[in-house]
Formats: sequence, C-alpha cells, structure tokens
Amino acid sequence: SPASPAGGVRAGDTLSLPAVWTGVALFFVLTGVETTAGQWSYTLFIEGRGVFPSTAGLWVSVYWGSLTVGRIVFGFVVDRLGVVSSLRGCMLGVMLGSALIWWNMTDLLGFLGLTLIGFALAPLFPLLVLYTPKRLGAAHAPNAIGFQVAAAGLGLALLPGLAGILADSLGLESIGPFLLIASVAMFLLHEVIVSRKP
Repeated sequence: SPASPAGGVRAGDTLSLPAVWTGVALFFVLTGVETTAGQWSYTLFIEGRGVFPSTAGLWVSVYWGSLTVGRIVFGFVVDRLGVVSSLRGCMLGVMLGSALIWWNMTDLLGFLGLTLIGFALAPLFPLLVLYTPKRLGAAHAPNAIGFQVAAAGLGLALLPGLAGILADSLGLESIGPFLLIASVAMFLLHEVIVSRKP
C-alpha cells in the first residue's frame, strides 16, 4: 500500500477504520440514488404513468437543474445551519421526495418529488467530502476521500442497473420504493457515521 503524501498513512491503515467503510457505503448509495432518479424517472413517467414525453423531459431537466440551484443555495446557508444539520435535513428531503414519487397521488406531486430529490441531493456530495477530514483526521482524509469517490463511481454505475432489473421484473412502479429504501439506507449510514468515532 503506497503511503499518503499528507501524513505517511498507508491506504491499508485507512481501510482498517470502520468509519471509512461506512463512508464508502454512503457514497455508493448517494450517487446511486442521484443517478437512478435522473435516469429512470423519465421512463417511469412516460411508460408507467402515461405522461407526455415533452412534459416528462421538462421535469427531468428541472431535476438536473435543481442540483445546480441547490448547490448555490446551500453554499449560502450551510454555515448557518451547520454541516451535520444540513446533511440530515437534505437526506430527509430526499426521503420525502422519493415517497412522493412512490405515492403517485398526482403527476404534479411526482414531479415536485423529483425536483425535491434533486435540490436535496445537491449539497450532499461536497459536504460529505468536506466533513471527511473532521471525521477521520487530516492524515487519513486523502485516502478516505479517494475510496469514497471510487465508491461513488461504482454506485452510479451499479444501482441504476439494479433498479432497471427490478423494474423489469416487478414493473416500473418499483422505482419509487427503490428510491425510498435507498434514501433511508443513506440516512442510516450517515447516522452511524455521526454517532461513532473512527
């Protein structure tokens, strides 16, 4: 294992910390939720719910735009709310948005749920990276962030595929509960990280 330039900490030493693995799992789920919502909502809306393609396309664009808007907004307010409170609130927002998509009371509520997911996901990745040195210490942070980013890449590649397999076997309406279960898992992983030391 090569030494980390920051403090001579080897990658294997960083991986021996349980909190690192929890963080890796969190990043895996986080990017999986983000990509699944962005990739499968269009198909869910037009094929599963009969929404016009132009309308579905508009709301998927709003979803991706809300990620940008959310990062700008939270850039101004996170100092007032605090990092941990911001993370918790945003993860609860993702859960609520996923529940609205699953509930499917009206098309509008589904669209607003998708938008809420995007807005609430927006600050999570940068805030979790920012919080890593405080959680693990400056020496372990470079290695840990590298593992987290690698896990994020796996999450965005694998979880949408898993959602597609479930949609194929259970129907497109399984996308809503899939997003909700994944967002609950994300929240619980974060709570484990916050509640324990490395």
